[in-house]
Amino acid sequence: MPENFPDRREQLFGREPDLRLLVDHARTTGLTVLAARPLMGKTWTLAEAARRLQEEGRLVGYHESRGSESSHLLHAVADLYARWLADSTLREQARSLWERHRDGLLPRVGQALGAIFDRLGKGMLPEAVAGLVQKAFDALAEAQKDLAGGGLQLAPLPYDEARALVELVARISGRGVVLVLDAWEKSPALAVECRTLETFLKHPEDWPRTHLLLAVRSPENDALRLNDEALRRAQALCRVSPAARLHELPPMAGGDAGEDGRALAFLRDRLPAARGVADAALLAMIDGYPGVLNFWLADANRLELRDEASLRQAAADAQALRYLELEHLLPALQGEPRTLAAALAALPRLDAAAWRRLAPLLAPADARGSFAALVDAHVLADESWPGFGHDTRHAAARAWFLENARPLLRRTCEDLVDALAAAITGVDAQSRPSFEALVGCTAVAKALPLAPGHLCLIIAARAAFAPSDELLRPEFDAACDEALGRCPEVVALVASALVNRGFRHPQPAGNAAAIADFTRVLALPGVPADLRAATLVNRAVAHLNSGDAGPARADCDAALAADGALDPEARVRALAVRMRARAAAQDFDGMLADGAAILAAPGATPQDRAGARANRASAFSGLGRVADTVAELGAMLAADDTPADMRLKARQLRCRGLQVLGRVPEALASLGETIDEPSTPAPMRQDALAQRGGLRLRQGDAEGAVEDWSRIVRDPDAAPAARA
Repeated sequence: MPENFPDRREQLFGREPDLRLLVDHARTTGLTVLAARPLMGKTWTLAEAARRLQEEGRLVGYHESRGSESSHLLHAVADLYARWLADSTLREQARSLWERHRDGLLPRVGQALGAIFDRLGKGMLPEAVAGLVQKAFDALAEAQKDLAGGGLQLAPLPYDEARALVELVARISGRGVVLVLDAWEKSPALAVECRTLETFLKHPEDWPRTHLLLAVRSPENDALRLNDEALRRAQALCRVSPAARLHELPPMAGGDAGEDGRALAFLRDRLPAARGVADAALLAMIDGYPGVLNFWLADANRLELRDEASLRQAAADAQALRYLELEHLLPALQGEPRTLAAALAALPRLDAAAWRRLAPLLAPADARGSFAALVDAHVLADESWPGFGHDTRHAAARAWFLENARPLLRRTCEDLVDALAAAITGVDAQSRPSFEALVGCTAVAKALPLAPGHLCLIIAARAAFAPSDELLRPEFDAACDEALGRCPEVVALVASALVNRGFRHPQPAGNAAAIADFTRVLALPGVPADLRAATLVNRAVAHLNSGDAGPARADCDAALAADGALDPEARVRALAVRMRARAAAQDFDGMLADGAAILAAPGATPQDRAGARANRASAFSGLGRVADTVAELGAMLAADDTPADMRLKARQLRCRGLQVLGRVPEALASLGETIDEPSTPAPMRQDALAQRGGLRLRQGDAEGAVEDWSRIVRDPDAAPAARA
């Protein structure tokens, strides 16, 4: 008896969209081709679809080709009959209809079915029915004498006989029929079966309520070559009729919390090594590929896997099988196509936007034809930009070059690193794609490994995105010198790395080291003007932090004097730093001038403008111009975009100025605003209460003064000085 289709719902993850599609298609007359890579769960998905269809009342015939049978289709039909006649409730109906239609059947079909029905007993067990069906159908496929050649020839199931057999089942049972041909790429009679299926698609009226599910591995890897004949034939079938559709089985659908959680719980229940690994790490290792689950849960591996590292290695071994076609395609490449493929493998996987920006570097006009040739050879995916396709296929291509063409990959990667680094003109939007591409080369550069003079450029690029202790290593400077000597055009990248390192030195002793880094940048030939000007401002800040206002002022003067070198935002920063230097030197008039320039600058932010007004107020105070101080702070408070923390401090300072000017009612109102503002910090509120109490007492409002001071005493957060 044919085995029941296994219920693997507990172990089948991320396939619900594919199952719904297959079942929906199978409710109509037609053909669905399911194409899948190795270990993508094709057979399990087909079996689950067949189980669901059988539950719906359809009669299903299933066969997985082993490559040795005479007819894949014939075996699927034989399985259909065995499942049908194993149902005792249908058996008598089948015998009755057989008696009425036996004379109208094709001779060979009639003989085969006669052998079944003549011996089919009422009480026959399902196992005996299956044996009877198998024996009768073997007769249809038996070897026949080839009179012309004197040899033996296998006889695939002809179209008319296949149609007659299936039609009889559909007519007698009144049910829809689904034939599942799994592993069709192994069928020894592809050409004949393809003609049968093509005729089926052209004459669906001959096959009432019949659907064929055809599963093909894409591509099939023979021992010595890549074999995609079955896939090409299946694609051709899908062009014959709109009733035929091809579905590429994608990675397991992820992102659904319930489905991901179900898969993770299943894994941790059966795989001890997975219990201590984070959810995100496990899902990333699986990456939608069922083959990883197969590797992890295989009896030979399951108990040998003990930690996250062993899980990662087993997952990598599984992923390597996902794209076995690369083992055939990449060794066949020669010359420029081979070098271009190596370059793409060294880079991070591109997208359309990155390709548009990097194409001039990676593919001169005369190389575009090689990319097209790589697509035609199925090395690259057929997309609007060159790439190997899915992330894991890209990783597989990189792994192949690392293992089999390391010298070529090293030379290609070195050239790429130099070209990308030379394309960087500063830390700006135009250079960002080159920065990102360099950072993406990190893994392959370390795996090769590249020489320090190339690695330092990748380190420099990474430092633009995140702090890096690698910049602080002594060997970094020597590597940068080597890179600059080999390729002077990388100066902007090296300079930006040294600037980033200037901010990384531990404080306060790091100011001297920062000044040394910034000074080295300024001494490099060919540093872009904007980067040079920005470095002058950075050095000015380091000088200020060291207490040297004079050199800080000189650096800001030089930066601001470089016409057009500073963008609007950088210019505002330079003015703000120079204001600090002037404050240290008590150059109050200069502070007022720089503050006015910031207030008029188009690149000033609300924080910049508030800071400029605060510093101008400080300058007016230094000049003894209290009224101007109060006015400047009032303007700061009147601006709607003044940050809240700066607004509180401005109100406090303005209140003191109002008291000096004798404008007591305004001072009392300002203190009230500070006290009533919910965001006022407790110490500032206590100070305001103390001030208002003193002012009220001097105004003869003893009761109000006592009220304010009592609030200070009652407030557990009151500062000791305020209580006193």
